[in-house]
Amino acid sequence: MADSGSFGTSRALRHLAPVGAERRAYPRRPVSEPCIVTIFSGTAFVRAKGTVQDVSTFGLRVKTTLRAAAGSRIKILMDRGMVIGDVRHCTASADHTFELGVSIDPRYGFARLSELPTLQG
Repeated sequence: MADSGSFGTSRALRHLAPVGAERRAYPRRPVSEPCIVTIFSGTAFVRAKGTVQDVSTFGLRVKTTLRAAAGSRIKILMDRGMVIGDVRHCTASADHTFELGVSIDPRYGFARLSELPTLQG
């Protein structure tokens, strides 16, 4: 119970952090992990290569050539596993790529590929 209360409190108060200070409830760890990004665009699935740039308990940042609207459903496939989540924001970069902030869906979390059931058929 204390954890959910402290999460809610830190989330509610993080807007009070000084300008330039880390405002995330959970710090991000830098990584450089190649991935395949699949975004549901509303009528179709769009896929491209990308790179996971940092990760935290409930989110990650991925760089890709795909532009995505906030709220879009996203799947990120890496050698080590898969993440399903929602795009929180999309920022254009000078090199014609996009940085996507992704909130990880807590129902799925990070699924290790070795732990996923195999399809027989």
